[in-house]
Amino acid sequence: MHHILGYIRHLKGRVAREAVQTEYRRCQAEKRRRRAQVSAPIEVWTDLAQKLSERLEEAVSEAFSQVLTIATIEPASVLHSLPPRPLRAAADEAPTSPEAPQASDEATSPAADAGQEPEEFTVSFEKIYRYLYFLSKDVRVLKLTPGEAAVVLDLLLSLPEEASAQLGGTWVYSEERPFGKGPPLPCNMYRDLRTNLPKEAMAFPDFPFEVALPSFLPRAAVLSYLERYTESHGLRGYIRFQRLVKQVTPVDGPESGWDVTSSQATGGGEQETERFDAIMVCSGHYSTPFIPSISGLETFTGQVLHSRDYRCPEPFAGHSVVLVGAGPSGVDLAQQLAPLARCVTLSHSRVRVRGLPASVGQAAPVTSVAGPLVRFADGAVQVADTLVLCTGYAYRLPFLPAARLGLCVGDHLVAPLYRHLLPPQHPCFFLVGLCQQICPFPHFHVQVLFCLAVLTGTCLLPPAPERQVAAEEELRVYLAAGGSPRHFHRLGVRQWGYLQELAQLGGFPPLPPVIQKIYDDTRERRTQDVGSYRDCNYRVLGAEEWELVG
Repeated sequence: MHHILGYIRHLKGRVAREAVQTEYRRCQAEKRRRRAQVSAPIEVWTDLAQKLSERLEEAVSEAFSQVLTIATIEPASVLHSLPPRPLRAAADEAPTSPEAPQASDEATSPAADAGQEPEEFTVSFEKIYRYLYFLSKDVRVLKLTPGEAAVVLDLLLSLPEEASAQLGGTWVYSEERPFGKGPPLPCNMYRDLRTNLPKEAMAFPDFPFEVALPSFLPRAAVLSYLERYTESHGLRGYIRFQRLVKQVTPVDGPESGWDVTSSQATGGGEQETERFDAIMVCSGHYSTPFIPSISGLETFTGQVLHSRDYRCPEPFAGHSVVLVGAGPSGVDLAQQLAPLARCVTLSHSRVRVRGLPASVGQAAPVTSVAGPLVRFADGAVQVADTLVLCTGYAYRLPFLPAARLGLCVGDHLVAPLYRHLLPPQHPCFFLVGLCQQICPFPHFHVQVLFCLAVLTGTCLLPPAPERQVAAEEELRVYLAAGGSPRHFHRLGVRQWGYLQELAQLGGFPPLPPVIQKIYDDTRERRTQDVGSYRDCNYRVLGAEEWELVG
């Protein structure tokens, strides 16, 4: 793979990127009108195939080089972590395929050879990969018009759908309530949030945070990081903002694939259905608040809100506040509210949290509410003005026909899933980022590399019946060991073996051990003192070693 990317990235450009984007948009519009899969007229592809195999003096355009670079960046790509050659190809042989141009001075259209009519010609990802393979072996350059580059771009990429108007997902902060006009957005960020993991453990492995930043970052720094990541790889132009996916449906029959129906997120406009070969759902799980069953909650005379709707502490000045749950949000809010609220009580069933402000009380779980009174499991009662439910989120995948995919989607469990990623009967459908209590960005990185290894054939999955048995057995063993169904996707210490296994199966390098070491050190310091662990700053010394600085 490296010799392919190394060759492509060093090519110089001559065609303006804007021209390619214009042609690409035109190509997309034409595709939507035809309601067809990514395709191009056969005569266009024939000419393109000839250009791909000719020895030309001029280098490929910068725009097309950017297209191929974009295609190496997860999660919106199909080229990340490709092997140097297709699986099962001999080391000294180029792969042969009736669709791929042979290593000769002339290339002909496969469709033309077969005597097909020049209507439409759908090119699969495997065929594109084979073209790139021949380029890398023969060190041949491309000479493409903007329109031709747009055709290849259309063949390489599927635009990710994004319901919001900007990138960043859960890291976008807004003072407005998330459930107003339009669709619900993943806006659960509060103003003064700081990460509970250091940047040295939470960055994508190939894109570190700026060295000058402290280890524990304010929310704006993480959003800036994601924006820099996007700009660095030229991804923004390939995201469909304010598109809401309504339905994802498997296609039966010989064509197979997936039909994706979407519409404008702001309302109005017609729905549009497009067909794709594979699906990666990367919508996260921080949108739908989980509301626990508390007797009499509806009778509470004060304010009830979920931590998702908390933005800043000032509105709660002088209040008596009960926080339900001592996860990351509950502990954070307790520390933020303490200086302003009249009384703050953290209600939970965990071991006592160390390092909270002296004014924050800790109580047993809430069992019932009656008017302004909150009753706890140990019989204690407290008068409260505000009840904040820091109780996490529920899984919701309303755009999926769960039963048809063989899945059961509950508040805290989606099953059965092979490797926490794919329905056993559908090897081209992936639920990326479903797991919890993880190092998010490195975790997503490894999951996506595994998905792509499956799609490219680098990782050969067992047959569907075996995947079904493996998925069910993993859950059975977990439950037999005393695990709760609602915690199955909470990997915690299990994440490292899980990621190591994905890397081994996918044939790509695992995460450097230093990530786990810093993660574990942070967890221990947080356990000892939630008020001071963010004062630490880490420095990575190598794949294995780190040190504290400052």
